[in-house]
Amino acid sequence: MTVKERINQFIDYKGIRINAFELSIGVSKSYWSNTQKISAEVVAEILRVYSELSAEWLMRGEGEMIKGNTAVKEKSASKEFVVYVDENGFLKMK
Repeated sequence: MTVKERINQFIDYKGIRINAFELSIGVSKSYWSNTQKISAEVVAEILRVYSELSAEWLMRGEGEMIKGNTAVKEKSASKEFVVYVDENGFLKMK
């Protein structure tokens, strides 16, 4: 997924119109539909205006779209396990 595709995903998530998005980041009307490559200045402005947007997700596609949107889920694990040798002589755990 490209940076532009991720930004489009963010715009959909926010539920805003493209022209409102363009206005909010200070680009000309129809900029979004007429550009293939987004300048570093425009990306920086997007991240400044929409501070909840994760730069890591936007630039690399890693992590969550929205900062702090990761719910840490604790899962209790058994502290007991059994190690045995299987019929082929390999150590196995249960």
